[in-house]
Amino acid sequence: GSEMCIRDRGMLLMIADLDWSGAKKVFDEAMSTADASAAAYDCYGWYLTLVEGRYVDAGRAFERGLELDPDRVALRDGLAAVQAFLGNESEALKLNTEIRSLRLGSWDRGMNVVLNLKNLGLNEPNSDWLNRALSEAEAQVAESLRKPSLLGVLAETHAARGENDEVEKILDEIEQQRLGGQYIPSVWLARVEAQRGNPEKA
Repeated sequence: GSEMCIRDRGMLLMIADLDWSGAKKVFDEAMSTADASAAAYDCYGWYLTLVEGRYVDAGRAFERGLELDPDRVALRDGLAAVQAFLGNESEALKLNTEIRSLRLGSWDRGMNVVLNLKNLGLNEPNSDWLNRALSEAEAQVAESLRKPSLLGVLAETHAARGENDEVEKILDEIEQQRLGGQYIPSVWLARVEAQRGNPEKA
């Protein structure tokens, strides 16, 4: 079928069906042509990142896609994610800050900046990174009108700073949103507990 159909089938196999061997077969087919598109490199890069953990190869795929389509923001998202997975938080922060400056209307880009700052702070405890992470998180929570995923990132940032009273206040607020009918993605609560040192609860 068309390249788009192949890519869509591969993403469905990877994300919805968790059929990773099937996804690999589909992506290998998509990448076997000499004229693979930027979108194909985008999908293949995420497959290498999320399924095989081949971050260096994934980075190469995202970079090749950007050569073909420098304006495809999803490729920059992927490259930033790979840098973070490789422990290159400063480079990931640079990329995510550039992406956020495009003002594309996605809160995810702002969250990524906060998480990069938080991780840099954990790596360099005597630096100002955690203060910057907290300021960024608080600003985004206010701008988003207290969106639950951003509240989760704010709680995670407080947890990284050892501010458990603040974490509890935010978790209570998230719980009130849940009781009011708001969908709360469990991943953000799990991240908070992991940051607090409670892997079993996470």
